[in-house]
Amino acid sequence: MTTEALHPEELLDREALGLLSAQEAQSLAEHVRSCSACRMQRALRQSEALPESVADTKLLDAAAEAALARLRT
Repeated sequence: MTTEALHPEELLDREALGLLSAQEAQSLAEHVRSCSACRMQRALRQSEALPESVADTKLLDAAAEAALARLRT
């Protein structure tokens, strides 16, 4: 089993940016209920303006696209 399967880092990052689908949010919520490590990571991400791992330009691009899509509607 991969670390990503054990701890969904990408979902935690995307949640901090407001980019989760309803299904992803539900999946993450279920995981966090039983994983103290991810509860801690979630709290840290929510307390920061941007998580450290958001240096990934794909996440930044997705955040920009989502913001623009919200402005267009």
